[in-house]
Amino acid sequence: MVMLEEDLQRIVCLHPDLIEPGLTIVEEEFPIRTGNTCYRCDLKGTDRNQETVFVELKTVANLHVVEQISRYRRYSGEKGRYLVAAFYFQPGVKEMLANAGFEAVEISHDRAARLLQREVDNPELYSRRSSIAGNLELKFERGHYLYSDDQKEMVSKFMEKMREGLEIATASIQGIEVKPVDLRKQDQFRLLLSIDCYPHDYLVIYNRARKSNEIHFMYVPDFSFTPQDSTHRKKKWERYIAENKDYIESLFGLTLYPARRARDIKEDHLQYTSQAWKGFSRVYYRTLERWHRPDFLEMMLREFMKFMEMVLPLAGHCFGGLK
Repeated sequence: MVMLEEDLQRIVCLHPDLIEPGLTIVEEEFPIRTGNTCYRCDLKGTDRNQETVFVELKTVANLHVVEQISRYRRYSGEKGRYLVAAFYFQPGVKEMLANAGFEAVEISHDRAARLLQREVDNPELYSRRSSIAGNLELKFERGHYLYSDDQKEMVSKFMEKMREGLEIATASIQGIEVKPVDLRKQDQFRLLLSIDCYPHDYLVIYNRARKSNEIHFMYVPDFSFTPQDSTHRKKKWERYIAENKDYIESLFGLTLYPARRARDIKEDHLQYTSQAWKGFSRVYYRTLERWHRPDFLEMMLREFMKFMEMVLPLAGHCFGGLK
């Protein structure tokens, strides 16, 4: 069974003993705020001694998780245990975590996969301990989706609920404005977020019926509603992404491709282009079966907030001026 990071979070919340006996999960996506920035720790809980535990979950933990968990401790202002739990740790990561005063816990992939398969029809698996979206729910009827009215209705509902959820989630973040959903020809749906400090750039959530299993989270410099040639700013962004390929792949834990080489990839990945209204994308490959899971909307909202937290500093490094 292929386990995604949201699968890991689901099964750990239901079976926290995957990390350690006596662990209780109190909250998911615990917000840690500093100035206008909000970081979200995957899990906050208590151990058998009633000590607070902050947990960052990874399928594969690389060097960037050390800085990530360090931020949580630096800005949370709370005493407790800070640990990274993962199926696999890249060489040297456990040692770096230990040297910085953090814990590393290796989760058994086989046991987690068996538990997930056993619990897949258990409603508690999809019951989240906390919610970015509040009481929003995504419901639609099953049917035949590709190039059909059902497909349009499903994606439209998803985008509208994402818009509502992001209006709630970004309310305390200065300089981000959620725009109405934009429907383009050939059933292409876009949800746009403007960025005050870069008025010509947009964050975009994108899905199209032709590749309905893909959800793209994008950062698009010099966004335009009409076709246009590549601009200097777009080309600068494309060069920056290509020149920092190793860093960006490590940061996101995914492989980065030029868009022309990513057409037939059926797994999560990164891609970039300077063409038209597109830019740098974090692509989620989720079969329609996963779209029907009760917490799918919540999981995608969380993933977009994480994407925003990672991509905006990249834009700051590329263009300057981001505080």
